[in-house]
Amino acid sequence: MVEGTGIRLVGKPTPSMWRVWLGINITHGLGIFTFGLLCLLIATHDFKLVEGIDAIRPLTIAFSAALLAVSLRFFFYGPAITGIATACFTVATVVSA
Repeated sequence: MVEGTGIRLVGKPTPSMWRVWLGINITHGLGIFTFGLLCLLIATHDFKLVEGIDAIRPLTIAFSAALLAVSLRFFFYGPAITGIATACFTVATVVSA
């Protein structure tokens, strides 16, 4: 039984803080990777789509800037490499405008 919840986990290992932490980091990492990969694929395969939908470029800038802010606030500075993505999205928007 999981302490204090009344929930009995049958045939499953007892959740630990490490397993929860690892699961959160893996799923968030996969989500961020998927977002970046989709942006790259859309831009290289059909750039007219990027030009045609006005909201794509500001959303990519906002998403990468939010990730940069979160990594600087809550993590060590290693994940702040997302600042490079923010700069690239911003430069691409300015140059193509």
